[in-house]
Order: sequence, then C-alpha cells, then structure tokens
Amino acid sequence: MPDIVLTESYDYVARPGDAGAEYFYYVKTPLSSLPALVEHFETTPGEGNLETRLVAGLRNLVKTGELHAALDKEKARDIVAAHFRQAGVPAESKFSYWVNSDWGDD
Repeated sequence: MPDIVLTESYDYVARPGDAGAEYFYYVKTPLSSLPALVEHFETTPGEGNLETRLVAGLRNLVKTGELHAALDKEKARDIVAAHFRQAGVPAESKFSYWVNSDWGDD
C-alpha cells in the first residue's frame, strides 16, 4: 500500500578539512491517513484534491513559522510527527546523517 512521506534533507559539500555531510529526516504514514491529515491541517475548506490541500496545510507550517530553516532537523521531524499523531494517524519517523563516508541513524 502506498504511503505519504514527508522528507527534508540538507547537504553541504566538502571543504578543506571538512568532508561534508548530508542529513535527512522523514515522517511516513499510510495513504489512507490523507483525509484525517487534511482535516487536521485545514482551518477552512480548501480547494483542490486532498493531496493539494495537504501540501497547502504543510506549507502553512512554514508560513506561520512553526517550521523554519533554523530548526534542528530532529526538531522539525518531531514537529511534523506530532501533527500526524494529533491528526490521529500513525507516524513512522527517522533521522539519518552521513559524515566522512559513515551513515548514522537515530
């Protein structure tokens, strides 16, 4: 069964004395969670299909400043997962990073 997966990644290139790193997180839930997520994020009925309306709701987290570039990636992941749980849907999440050719998972 397909899933809804929200992911964010950050990649910075190697510099002298620094091999660079890549970080990403995701929050995943079954596609059947879509109606509950849309209902959670919408304050007024939106236009378009459910997928479009979910994207608008997630963008609103950025617009209101709840999610922003200065957030630690793990904190951002936790905020998104908390919204999923508040909507009453499962939220599988993961944070991973790569530094100096080593992958790490939390």
